[in-house]
Amino acid sequence: MDGTNILDYLKWRGDLSFLQSPFNDIDSLILSQIIYFPFEGIVPSMRSTRAITLKDAAEKFFSMYDEKKSSLGVLAANDLFELFRLAGKSVRFGDIRLSRYINKINHETEIQFCAMTVFIDELNELFVDFRGTDDTIVGWKEDFNMGFMTPVPSQTESVKYFNYVISRYVKEENYWKIRLGGHSKGGNLAVYAATFAKSPQGLNVQNLIECVYNFDGPGFDDKVIKSEEYLRIREKIKTIVPQSSVVGMLLGHEEGYTVVKSNQVGLLQHDALSWEVVGTEFICLESVTDASLVLDKTLKTWIGSMDAVSAERFVTALFEILSATDAKTLTDLVSGKNKSITAIMKAYAGEDEDTKKMLKSAVRSMLDIWKRNFRKRT
Repeated sequence: MDGTNILDYLKWRGDLSFLQSPFNDIDSLILSQIIYFPFEGIVPSMRSTRAITLKDAAEKFFSMYDEKKSSLGVLAANDLFELFRLAGKSVRFGDIRLSRYINKINHETEIQFCAMTVFIDELNELFVDFRGTDDTIVGWKEDFNMGFMTPVPSQTESVKYFNYVISRYVKEENYWKIRLGGHSKGGNLAVYAATFAKSPQGLNVQNLIECVYNFDGPGFDDKVIKSEEYLRIREKIKTIVPQSSVVGMLLGHEEGYTVVKSNQVGLLQHDALSWEVVGTEFICLESVTDASLVLDKTLKTWIGSMDAVSAERFVTALFEILSATDAKTLTDLVSGKNKSITAIMKAYAGEDEDTKKMLKSAVRSMLDIWKRNFRKRT
């Protein structure tokens, strides 16, 4: 059965309703992948009280977009289109409803935030779905900011969004069970929202939450993971990472995590369609690889060696150089490869000597730390 993934899961079990086969971790991962699609003009926005079934959303999407000419970005798996198509046609996912879609990208405030609310009416449950880092440069800048800033704008927005969902659908429409989830940064946002949501009078939000899914998403700094709010929700957090995880091992995780087998290597394991499943479960391993542990320790030591001012200065300088390419997305950056490299080299050459020295020193420090950790593990 090795090599099977969530596409195979949909083919095998897509004819089973949630009443016939309970909601599981793989279902959550599927929803956490579907939110990567551009749903503007398809899923009703925050201003609307309407909802659309996943079946109708898929049909509308494929009528609006030519799959062969469309792209979700250089890091997205091509099989995501097949995932969406299969889910839309399935008994299991076809009738779930999508609503309250928001996609906020602002280069000035350095935010990339996307979420939607999923109604699983068979179970009278809500799934609050957060998108991970998309193709935008500003999205990656915000990720880097997480190394020295808490909260980043998307984390603040995630709490605001979840608070609205609670007030609108728990208090007014009696959806008493809630799940939250996301892949990559989306997993981080799901945990942050569940941690710091405000309970309306007469309710305890944490008691309503069934589970919070963090699929290979980064953790948090000590301020968050040692807070009373985090400790209250920790037992409901389910963190799942591939064996060579990089993103999911960043920052701190007080909760335990499950390691799943991937058919990819290195950073490519961040692609959730590479994660292997059998039946209704992931194929699990005992631990992440030595390479993942070395990189994890390296990045934590490197980030810990810089104070907030130094870290911010490094990230700001790095992205100022990247912005010289005029690229707004990673796709822009890659598609204009030669032009991008020329622009980056020119921008670096134009930096003052102190900035150049700082960038070189930071990179050299990270490499030195990695070498020391690598020698200790081998």
